[in-house]
Amino acid sequence: SDTLMQIGWCTDAFQPDATRSRGVGEDEYSWAYDGCRLLLRWNKQQKAWSKKPWKEGDIVGCLLNMDEFEMQFSVNGKLLKDVDGNSVAFSDFGNFVGDGLYPALSMDPENSCILNF
Repeated sequence: SDTLMQIGWCTDAFQPDATRSRGVGEDEYSWAYDGCRLLLRWNKQQKAWSKKPWKEGDIVGCLLNMDEFEMQFSVNGKLLKDVDGNSVAFSDFGNFVGDGLYPALSMDPENSCILNF
């Protein structure tokens, strides 16, 4: 889709707020990839990520390594990378995890998706 959709992970402290446009990746308790704007988002920060926007029908993967505290994202089975070839989107988030992480998605109301856990 070419409209807003952010997918990733959150802790139980994450509090989304659609009225204030606060979705996944907008605070310190969630991490997201925005495949339309090609950005990683966390705690009001963003970083350019990947080179090709996702499109309808793409399969997006959210990989989580809790031993190393690393997150990665893929589209259609291919790991996404930054301009330097690094595929680790987020790391060193262990201090924020608390009781665990949960899959999270923010999107415009006209979008739809199928989730597989």
